[in-house]
Amino acid sequence: MALLDAFRGKPDPQRFARLMTDAIRRCGDDRPVQFNEERFELVLGDGNEPSHLFLGNAHREYCDAPRSRRREVLDAYARTVTSTVGSDMPADFEGAKPNLLPRVRQLAYYSVLSLNFTDENDAALIPPHEPLNDEFAVEVVYDLPDAIRSLNQGTLDDWGVTLADGLSAARDNLWRISNETWQDAGQGVWVSPWQDSHDASRLFLHDLLWQLEVQGDHVALLPSRDVLIVTGSDNAEGLSHAAALARQVLENEARPMSGVALRLNDRTWERFLPRDDHPAYVELANLAAESVGQLYSEQKQLLDQAKTVDTPLIVAGFMGTQRPSDNKLETFSIWPREVATLLPRTDRVVFMQTDEQGEGQVLGAAPWQRVVEVIGDLMRREAELAPPRWRVESFPSESQLDALALEPLEV
Repeated sequence: MALLDAFRGKPDPQRFARLMTDAIRRCGDDRPVQFNEERFELVLGDGNEPSHLFLGNAHREYCDAPRSRRREVLDAYARTVTSTVGSDMPADFEGAKPNLLPRVRQLAYYSVLSLNFTDENDAALIPPHEPLNDEFAVEVVYDLPDAIRSLNQGTLDDWGVTLADGLSAARDNLWRISNETWQDAGQGVWVSPWQDSHDASRLFLHDLLWQLEVQGDHVALLPSRDVLIVTGSDNAEGLSHAAALARQVLENEARPMSGVALRLNDRTWERFLPRDDHPAYVELANLAAESVGQLYSEQKQLLDQAKTVDTPLIVAGFMGTQRPSDNKLETFSIWPREVATLLPRTDRVVFMQTDEQGEGQVLGAAPWQRVVEVIGDLMRREAELAPPRWRVESFPSESQLDALALEPLEV
């Protein structure tokens, strides 16, 4: 397989690390570089605050890019860790204030960092952030001409300010550079015009979005950091059009963000899906499921790597099958009888046991909400994980299985 990948131009982790190191050197950064194969990252520098470059996204983008663009991909990622070399952070908050901006990220990003940064010193480098909901969070960044630099808690402490102070200044700055007119995409859909790497972060500017005329509540999609799509919750055509635009971006963007739709309720962004008989329901539900499924896949890989032999634990997969009637992606996970499991949130939960021959026997499936109502006391949410998982260590009793009214699993 490695030989075949090499023939196709897909470098293995070691070779890709060397290619990225070469790109870092081309940027003039001569700091020591160490490759951590287990975490698939490069660590630059040998001081108290080394730079970390996780290579997963870079490797995928490199492999997907035409050969003529691959060096450009390497150089772009290299600049993210080299542009701050020799450029010290201002010593005080007032000096930094003009360059602060908010950055909206998927909450899963910080969870992945926490799974990677198991050392206490590394964990201190995770940017302080404020959750917006179960999907997204906002942090403060220092905007440089060629890169965006996240702030850690130590920097805020040195300045004597809180995260709230930083977000307030960052929000004001983003307002000042958000004066362009939104693009009218037709059918009551608006698309952000800036393409300055901060479009998605304008989700944080509730007042800016309130100015857009929509039918019903404001609904937003963030398929990339350069694209923010807004329409109204009562606009059926607009929701379908917004979903189609988001899918186009997600399928063509080298670094896609999310297909999860959000509805603005006062100043709170809530996950949004229309009713299941709505014309846009299937497409919006599928976009969300595909995006969340990718996050669960990356999370499972990290959790599997962290497992120990002493503690048997299954990290359940996020699986799906398309409903023949309308191509809706129905997601499910498996709750086994024999071993503790971390369950992702899915449309349905499948209950399985091992028969006398050692073969897996499916007992049936139940909708997620029904499972929570009947046997929620057997489920414990793992607070540090995003997207969320629930630890289950006991299997439901026969009477609880009867109460669940299990249905056959159709795949």
